[in-house]
Formats: sequence, C-alpha cells, structure tokens
Amino acid sequence: MILAPAAYGAGSPHRERSKMEELRSITISNERLDDCRDVVEPDLQDLIRTTIASGFSAEEVLIAISELVAEDFAAVVKTPCVH
Repeated sequence: MILAPAAYGAGSPHRERSKMEELRSITISNERLDDCRDVVEPDLQDLIRTTIASGFSAEEVLIAISELVAEDFAAVVKTPCVH
C-alpha cells in the first residue's frame, strides 16, 4: 500500500507539488499492514466500547479517534494537520 497522491503527468500545473508529495510517500506491504491491523484492532475496539460506555456516542468516539490519528499521522510524516 502506498499512501501518497497519484503522480501528475508532464506539463501539469501540479507537477512540482507532486514531486514534493512523492518525497513523502510511504510504502507499506499489505501483509505487514494486515499484521499490524490484527494487533491494533482488538485494543481499538475495546477503546471504542469503553468510551461509549462512558457516555459518548459512537459518532463522537470515532470522530475523536480519527482526529487523534490524523494528528499523529501528520506528525510522523511531517505534514500540516487540518483541524
């Protein structure tokens, strides 16, 4: 799995931006990603259930988790984070 936008063709106004994005691409094998998901998923499901049991809605929990993951991901790949 490659986490980066597709490259733009020659002559495209986005070509320079694409070069920058290519430098920040991350390549992860599907097998390794599947293995990681197998490890993370039980704890994530437990976190979701526990937080819902604390009185938050499923939507609130998932949005909060998504925002936290986006912030951590942005820090790892050193990209700006949208709030």
